[in-house]
Amino acid sequence: MKKILTALCLLATAGARAAPQLIAHRGGTGDAPENTLPAIKLALENNAEAIWVTVQLSRDGVPVLYRSSDLSALTNSEGKVSSLTAAELAKVDAGWKWG
Repeated sequence: MKKILTALCLLATAGARAAPQLIAHRGGTGDAPENTLPAIKLALENNAEAIWVTVQLSRDGVPVLYRSSDLSALTNSEGKVSSLTAAELAKVDAGWKWG
């Protein structure tokens, strides 16, 4: 009986899915450099219902937006995010490939 009730509950809720959400992954990497404030701003302007970003801590404990642990992956700099202070990271160009 328990298996039948479980199956009926699953069938009853299968068609009751909510509409999909528009989630901007990394802020929307097709429109701006990923995990940046400009990407988040554009995602909000494009009616994103949620924004998925990656946050790390700088050497001095300040939260910063950046996905990879190595700065060379997406910036004009090198080294680990955690090895630089927030002031040093503020000078790194995450949009250098965007022109």
